[in-house]
Amino acid sequence: MKKIDNSLLKQHSVNQLKQDERSANNARMACAWAVLATYAYILIEIIVKASIGKLQNMGWDFGLIMLITAVLIFARKDRAEAMLPWTITHKRLPTGTSAKEKHVRYKQYAIKSGVWAALFSLLEASLNYGLKFDYYINHSLGIIVNCIFFFVIIMTGNFLLGEHFVKRYNKICSKLEEESEKESDD
Repeated sequence: MKKIDNSLLKQHSVNQLKQDERSANNARMACAWAVLATYAYILIEIIVKASIGKLQNMGWDFGLIMLITAVLIFARKDRAEAMLPWTITHKRLPTGTSAKEKHVRYKQYAIKSGVWAALFSLLEASLNYGLKFDYYINHSLGIIVNCIFFFVIIMTGNFLLGEHFVKRYNKICSKLEEESEKESDD
């Protein structure tokens, strides 16, 4: 009976593990791209339907967008780092408790809220009135009030969720630091 060389077996196991990780990562990326493509398609469909005035059949489209968003948020909720607040350019915001770091976060919450409020206001106006540009000129005050209303709602949500996840992340970090200090003391 031949004796199996353990080093070859270990190397084969390591290579197999690396391949499994690559396969899993490729599958995750394929799923992410499929969701992104679906999301983009539905958004484009909503915009096209709104521009040609077919508003009565858009309930399913909005429902799918909300469902995809909810699933993505739920899938990421267990990863504390994934739920931290980000800038519009997708840079992670500071998680400290100093006044300067909080100011940076609050400023980014306001910027993101302003952008989303403007987009929602214009989308709502275009859904209600299509591409009638005279409407936008004659009713600009209503659009501005609507934008302010959306800004307040989105800013409140951004602030509450962002600060909740920052506190949660800081709590997890302090707990891990305490555990590592206990291990180093022992």
